[in-house]
Amino acid sequence: MRYKVSESSSVRDFPSSRRESHPEATVVGPEPPGRLAVVVALLAVVVLSLVAAVAVLATVHLKSGQGLTLAPQLRSAQVCLSQDCILSAARILQSLDRSAQPCEDFYQFACGGWIRRNPVPESQSSWDQFRVLRGDLLVQLRELLEAKGSDDDLQPVKQARALYRTCMDTERLEQMGVRPMVGVLRQLGVGEAPPPPGDASRVRPAPFDWVHALGSAHRVLGLNVLFGFWVSQDMRNTSRNLMVVDQIPPGISERYLLQPERFETELREYRRYVRDMIASYARHQGRDARRRRHHFPSSDAADDRDEDDRYEEDEDDDDDVHGPGPVLSALRGDAGGVGAAAAAGADNYEAFADRFAADVLDYSTRLAKIMTTAEQRRDTRRVFHEMSVRDLQKLMTVPQPGALIPMNWTRYLETVFSNTNVTLDFNKDIVVVMDSTYLEKLAGLLANTDQATLERFIWWNVFSTLAPLTLQSFRDLAFRFSQRVFGLTQKTARWQGCTGNVNSNFGMAVSYLYVQKHFNNQSKAKALEMVGDIRDAFVEMVGELQWMDEETKALTLDKAHAMRPFIGFPGWLLQPGQLDKFYQGVQVKEGKLFETYLLLSERSIKKTLEDLRRSPDYNRWVTPATAVNAFYSPVLNSVTFPAGILQPPFYGLGLEALNYGAIGAIMGHELTHGFDDQGRRYDKYGNLKQWWTESTLQEYEKRVQCIVEQYNKYEVPQIGENFTVNGVNTQGENIADNGGLREALRAYRKFRTRQSDPEQLLPGLTEYSPEQLFFLGFAHMWCGNSTRGAMRSRVVEGVHSPNRFRVIGTLSNSEEFAKSWGCRKGSQMNPQHKCILW
Repeated sequence: MRYKVSESSSVRDFPSSRRESHPEATVVGPEPPGRLAVVVALLAVVVLSLVAAVAVLATVHLKSGQGLTLAPQLRSAQVCLSQDCILSAARILQSLDRSAQPCEDFYQFACGGWIRRNPVPESQSSWDQFRVLRGDLLVQLRELLEAKGSDDDLQPVKQARALYRTCMDTERLEQMGVRPMVGVLRQLGVGEAPPPPGDASRVRPAPFDWVHALGSAHRVLGLNVLFGFWVSQDMRNTSRNLMVVDQIPPGISERYLLQPERFETELREYRRYVRDMIASYARHQGRDARRRRHHFPSSDAADDRDEDDRYEEDEDDDDDVHGPGPVLSALRGDAGGVGAAAAAGADNYEAFADRFAADVLDYSTRLAKIMTTAEQRRDTRRVFHEMSVRDLQKLMTVPQPGALIPMNWTRYLETVFSNTNVTLDFNKDIVVVMDSTYLEKLAGLLANTDQATLERFIWWNVFSTLAPLTLQSFRDLAFRFSQRVFGLTQKTARWQGCTGNVNSNFGMAVSYLYVQKHFNNQSKAKALEMVGDIRDAFVEMVGELQWMDEETKALTLDKAHAMRPFIGFPGWLLQPGQLDKFYQGVQVKEGKLFETYLLLSERSIKKTLEDLRRSPDYNRWVTPATAVNAFYSPVLNSVTFPAGILQPPFYGLGLEALNYGAIGAIMGHELTHGFDDQGRRYDKYGNLKQWWTESTLQEYEKRVQCIVEQYNKYEVPQIGENFTVNGVNTQGENIADNGGLREALRAYRKFRTRQSDPEQLLPGLTEYSPEQLFFLGFAHMWCGNSTRGAMRSRVVEGVHSPNRFRVIGTLSNSEEFAKSWGCRKGSQMNPQHKCILW
């Protein structure tokens, strides 16, 4: 578990929530126009800013607009003319909407100009400062990956570049077609054809072994279906790793499935996506069957194919089907010839696929109905049940399992841990069941599920994971889903998708290149100083709390002091031999993207599974350096600020008022996660336990409820009637936003006490005091736009409030903000009642 300051960089390109990162997860298409226009625009901004700065110096004129009164010391303050200050001033000037009143709608005041100038790009569903910076970082990573290497390059660097080249070779993917996928479908025991609706249409020689299929899918692909399984650090005893079982979504949001009238569009498009994926596969298989029949009249002739046109012949993954394609056979329920099936026409494809999609959606809904809600799961008393494998078996054993093979946890786990160095002891090994209620209900559901339905549901999950790794036609269908649901109008450029996915698979190797060229180590030293200021501010604030007793205060301060900051990149990254050691055993087969994906997945899953017998690494990084985000890990009690986020518009802004308002608030946000409604349940060692006194806990929960009710009232009319922020699900992030801002402001003031000279002002913005710039810096980093579909997804499923309310909600709780901006009591940004926790 880890908390991050912003949502992921983009909406999923195809509707599944159980995929591992892999080289082909992003839908890609034509590259957009070059960046020349952007560069010209930026240069123009810099020139205009310099002109503004010169004008300020020439006239020595300070504005007093917005009804603000300037303090005398500001008139003597100097204007900062460094490059960083000029660029920061340009960004803020273009972001402001001076027609808005800062005391009525500070988000519009700080971001109205940015929103107007930055519509959501056609290939994106959301666009904000984080995504802008991620886009810039992708450009830098692309240059590193496309750079001509040398024989002296480290092996992981060579592999990262080889993976990038392989990902870009779409012609090769089209040549391979669906053949690589067919081999994996067979290997996993789900069959190469989508199972037909109804048991009568096909007679299996043996019952469908769904337990083995689920275990194999996890071992080979890292895919979880029906339930989630993984190995991770024990949250109640962080000195060990344990097996964990939990509920997972059925492929599309359970909230959509449970409210079909409200989310009619999303569900209709999901059904259409499933239907057309199945129909497309059927057509491809039919064409392949006809080509094979034409070119290879006998099965032996297939052996004469060129080696480069095969996929893992020695792994039995390239056994072509001679005669009718498997999908065609399934459509008719027999093994007849190609001619009869082809004569049936496209209507048969569509009818079969439509029935298949309806069954998948129906079973997904049945699964959604037994899931525990996210709101309920915030209470950890409902989760974390330790039990033996035998007790887990009893939990899911029902008196009459029906026609299905019963769930056999021993067999499932033996399949998952096959080809690892782990031998399970079912008498001693412990499993943490995160939600026993779900598993009990799942057992009852499976007892009333027919074999054909379960087989189709599992087959679809495997197929939809693999298909986008093969043909462009499948990726086009995924893009169409994103078009209809999230409002995308253009595919992501191929290089962007490939760069991002190389970063996902070789993040540390890419970080090795990135930090040497783009990261200034002085940034790390300054960031550490800021984290120290933030922690000192938090310590002071805890000392001043009236609702927390002394016993809990002491333990809170112990945890804060024990929290470890990770800044920039891992210390081992540039040490000789360490990168090679980190990627030991990793394979990339250039020119074979699908095969490489399987090798990377298999190695990653194996490494994670073998952690069961390793001691946890308390010094591990939870992210590569090339991430534009920040993280708190409760089990490690650590905060991480990778190199990717330590740059404008979050850091390196010229004035410390801006730096503390932006990255300082993010640092405070992550630190506060250690004491939000979830993080406060973990002690300083990362163990889940109750270490608060009951009286303090009662006072804490009163203040948390204030924040929940505050955000519950924020309406989001752009996505439809009666949509509001979910104050329960977003409470942890809202607590972190509010506490982080308060800590950052106090930290900034502590920084100022160490300085003898007054803080400088920004050119073109000299009417704003340093503390006003602090609040502008905070608001500016949340400027953003979003499509209607993406906003609906965020409000319904997300744990972060929409950006507007991250600003409005946080600042309206700040007395310091109201004083700085002269907001009268009772105004929108200075309500009578404020919710203050930390």
